[in-house]
Amino acid sequence: MLKILLVTSEINYMPGNYNPLIEGLLANQGPNGFRISGVVELKTLDKQLLSPLVKMPFVGMYKMPLQIIKNIKSERLNRIRQKICTHACIPLLKWQSMNTPQARNWVVDHEIDIILNIRTRCIYKKTILNAPKIGCINIHHGILPHYRGTFCDLYALSEYRAAGYSIHRMVKKIDDGEVYKVTQVLHRKAQERVDYIDYLKRTIDFEIEDLTHLLNQINTTQKLPEPLKFTSNPSDILYTKNPTPKEIIKLIRQGITL
Repeated sequence: MLKILLVTSEINYMPGNYNPLIEGLLANQGPNGFRISGVVELKTLDKQLLSPLVKMPFVGMYKMPLQIIKNIKSERLNRIRQKICTHACIPLLKWQSMNTPQARNWVVDHEIDIILNIRTRCIYKKTILNAPKIGCINIHHGILPHYRGTFCDLYALSEYRAAGYSIHRMVKKIDDGEVYKVTQVLHRKAQERVDYIDYLKRTIDFEIEDLTHLLNQINTTQKLPEPLKFTSNPSDILYTKNPTPKEIIKLIRQGITL
């Protein structure tokens, strides 16, 4: 039985705070397949999140801050994620970082096979990368190996490229590990308006299906699968980062609802 530790953010901007993905994976567990041993939420509800949240409407962002507020309410008032974990009889672990002796010891003591990182900004160091028996895998919201960094899918939508995500092995260098799955969710048509939050909502069902297949495959072989092969060179790689206020205004003018 493959033991999985899910790691996500305390609060993020995904619809449902990524809880639908957690519920989907829990529902797809099998008696002889993979098992979710626990869920970690890394602290993000601080000034680094709240300060930009106040400023977002002033540059034309309304849906994203509203989604973040809804997610704060769901976790702080309704305790949705805690209820999901309680119902599944698994612990909800609230940590500051994965790079602590506490995290490493928990993974080793509970004989975790795979750490699955879903939308966190934590950069894993060597100690935690080596802690699980098989390895750490991540969902990157961009098409690897070409598009790395943050908000890759948002920039893809603005440039009428295919937007989607990649599932890859986590290594010391960000977004540089072997890639196991690349999924295109939407290829925006010329002049088409796109709601970014609605796009993110569409990705969740794809992610549940792809992760379920991958985890069942690893459970059968007890090792990571063969990676995809790409014909690319370093000049093909584009690194993106959080958009500035000026870039956000430009994105909105390009037909992206934020």
